[in-house]
Amino acid sequence: MTRNHYVEIHVDEDGYAEASAEAYSLAESSATAYPVVYPEPFNSVGCGWGTAGKFVERCAQDTATALGLDWECSNNVEIQLTLYCGTPAQYARFRRQLAEKIQVIATWVTIKP
Repeated sequence: MTRNHYVEIHVDEDGYAEASAEAYSLAESSATAYPVVYPEPFNSVGCGWGTAGKFVERCAQDTATALGLDWECSNNVEIQLTLYCGTPAQYARFRRQLAEKIQVIATWVTIKP
C-alpha cells in the first residue's frame, strides 16, 4: 500500500548562526594564513543564518529523488516535505538516509514524523 508521508524538519537557525559566528571569529582571529579554513561543519555547510536550512533542504530533496520518490517542499518557519506515494519501508529508508546526510549538523536539526 502506498500513501503520502509528511516530514516536518525544524532547523535551529539561530543556534547554528550563533555557533558559526563564534567559529568564524575564532578562526579569523587565530589565522596565520589566508584563505581561512573554518572548522567543520561550518566550512562545508556555511556560516550564518539560513545556511543550515538550505543544507538540510537540499539533503532532503536529494535523498527523496535518489529513492525515486516524488516530493514537494515548502520552507516557511520549518521545512515541510511531502513525499508522494511512498511505502512505509521507503519512508523509513528516507529518514535513515537523511539522518546520515545531515549528521554533521544533527545537533541543530529535529525531524518530526
